[in-house]
Amino acid sequence: GMRQMFTFINTSRMGTAIQGLAAIEGSYQNALAYAKDRLAMRSLSGSKAPEKAADPIIVHPAVRSLLLHQKVFAEAGRSMIYDCALLADEMAEAEAKGDKKAAEAIDDRLGLL
Repeated sequence: GMRQMFTFINTSRMGTAIQGLAAIEGSYQNALAYAKDRLAMRSLSGSKAPEKAADPIIVHPAVRSLLLHQKVFAEAGRSMIYDCALLADEMAEAEAKGDKKAAEAIDDRLGLL
């Protein structure tokens, strides 16, 4: 009954998390391509593209910081999804072995993530 419903909800959260990861990864990749293409001002440390009217905005520290911030969120999300998938596999293995206590403990941990 209720226990099975919450187990289903815990594992279905991974699908939603993967959708979120896809969105942030796509956003990061598009922002990175844009930062490499968009020209604005010159770099503080000297011209990085002297043949062009300005340098790509990726050479500016603030833009790099924002891009790295996006990348960190994407990597952290990916890591959490891997951890949850591992727990789901361990829970399925415990259930297959008939170890109900271990399966419930793993399910409780999965519910916290």
